[in-house]
Amino acid sequence: MSNTNKYQYDKANADHHANQLNRNKGTSKLIREIAKAQEILISKKKLTSINDRLLYLSNGVLW
Repeated sequence: MSNTNKYQYDKANADHHANQLNRNKGTSKLIREIAKAQEILISKKKLTSINDRLLYLSNGVLW
């Protein structure tokens, strides 16, 4: 393999790996965003559940 061909091969290989890393970064960011959204939903469900219980208890006390 001539030096020129080896350089082109190495550059193509490096570019390919750089593209893969960038794709992985995007995927990781997406996964973090999904996890954050799931946490928010879980928190809201917990709050709703707590509010429902408090409402039930307050109704029991008030009536």
